Amino acid sequence: MGQDQGRARRSHEGARAASVVVLFSLLAIAAPATAQTTLTGSWSGSYTYSVQVGSCQNKTFTSAGNVTLTLLQIGHSIQGRVDFSDFLIFSGNCNPTKGEVTSVIVGSLDGSNLTLAFPNDSTTTQFSGLASGDSIAASISDAIGGTGSLSAGRMPANPASIDATGTWSGNYSFSDRCANGRTLSYTGTFALGLTQSGSQAYGVGSLANEPLYDQNCNKIASLNVAMSVAGTVSGATFSGAVLDPSGAFEFPITATIDSGSMNGTVSGANQTSTTGSFTLMRNSTQQPAADFAGSYDGNYTEVDNEGPFCANIGSLKFSGPATVSIAQAGNAVAGVLILQNELTGASNGFGGCVVVDAPDEAVPLYGTLSGSTLTATVPLHSGITGSLTITFDSTKIQGSLTDSVGDLATFSAAKSFSPGPRRRAVRQ
Repeated sequence: MGQDQGRARRSHEGARAASVVVLFSLLAIAAPATAQTTLTGSWSGSYTYSVQVGSCQNKTFTSAGNVTLTLLQIGHSIQGRVDFSDFLIFSGNCNPTKGEVTSVIVGSLDGSNLTLAFPNDSTTTQFSGLASGDSIAASISDAIGGTGSLSAGRMPANPASIDATGTWSGNYSFSDRCANGRTLSYTGTFALGLTQSGSQAYGVGSLANEPLYDQNCNKIASLNVAMSVAGTVSGATFSGAVLDPSGAFEFPITATIDSGSMNGTVSGANQTSTTGSFTLMRNSTQQPAADFAGSYDGNYTEVDNEGPFCANIGSLKFSGPATVSIAQAGNAVAGVLILQNELTGASNGFGGCVVVDAPDEAVPLYGTLSGSTLTATVPLHSGITGSLTITFDSTKIQGSLTDSVGDLATFSAAKSFSPGPRRRAVRQ
C-alpha cells in the first residue's frame, strides 16, 4: 500500500489536483481528553496563506478569502469538509488564477488544542490552534514553507422545528464532471442514519452503485460505500456535507424535512463537481445505534510487495502508530484509518530503488456491519482496490487490509474516546 503515492479517488486524480493540492502541491512543489463542547456543525470565517516559490524567482504568492467548514467530532477525532474562496490555483506556471476549492479534512481535539490536516497530502499541510466554544483560531504551515492563519466561528441557525433523528431510505440520482470535461451519471439507493442534538445533526449515509473511476473518467468499478454526514438543522432545513474522511469523495447537501420525508439536492463547489438530488422516506424516529463509534489508538504492521516496482527490494516491512475514527449509524460504519511512519521505494536513479519516508496514509473504513464484523472492498491505489476486514468489540478493534499486489497491513487499536451523551432537541 505504500509504494503508490496516488489513490483511486473517483475523479480526484484530476479534480483535487486542480484545487487544494494545486496550491500546496503544485507550488513545489511538493506542496486527548473528551472535549466538553463538540465541534460538530457548520463554521465560517476567513483565511490567509502565503508562500515563496523558488522556481518563480523567489516570488511570494498570497491568497486570502472566506472559508467554510462542516465538522463532525467523534470522541477526540475530527472529520470534515473545508471550502476556500479566492484560492490560488497554479497550472504549471507562475501565473496563478483564483477560484473556489474544497477538500476533506481530518484531525483531533485534545482539550482546546485543535489539529487538522488534509488526508493523503504530500505537502503535509497542518492547521494547528485552539477551539473554544464557538470559535476556532489556527495557524497554517506546510512542508514547502507556506504559512498562514485561519479563524472561524460556528454558524448560527434558526431554532430547529424538526428532529431529523432516525433512519431514512430512498434513492439518489447524481452526476459527476471529470477534469477532462466528461460527465458520468449514476443512480442507486441511499440510506441515511442521523442523530440530532440541538441544531446539529450527524450520522452516516450509505450509497449503492457509486462509481470508482480514473482521471480520464474511465469507470473501474461500482462500490457500495458509507460516508460520514454532518451539518445544521435550521427550521425544517438540513444543510451540511457528506464525506469520505479518507479524502476520496465529498459533496454538500441541502434537504427539506417534514415528519415523513426528506427531499434534498447536491450543489455547490466540491472535488468531483457532483450535482443531483435524492428523496428519502423516514423508516424510524429512533436514534441509530452507535456502539462502536469513537476514536481508537493503536499500532499497525505492514508488509509491501515491492518486487513489481523495485527489482532490488523484494519485500518492505515497517510499522508505526495507527489511529482510527469511526462514525456509526446502526449497521452502517464510515471512518478512516491513519497509518503513520509509512515507508516506500523510490528510484535511486540507477535502475534500482531506495527506501524513503512516505506521508501518512489515510485509508477509508466503511461498510455494513454483520454482527461485530465489517468486511468491505475499498479503493486504495490507482486502479487497485483492497479487501478490508475489521472486528469490533466494546473496547478495541482489530483489522487487516490486503490488495491484489500482495501488500498486507494488520492493525489493532483500543477505544480511547466515545461520543458523549447527546441531548435530543425537538421531539415529534
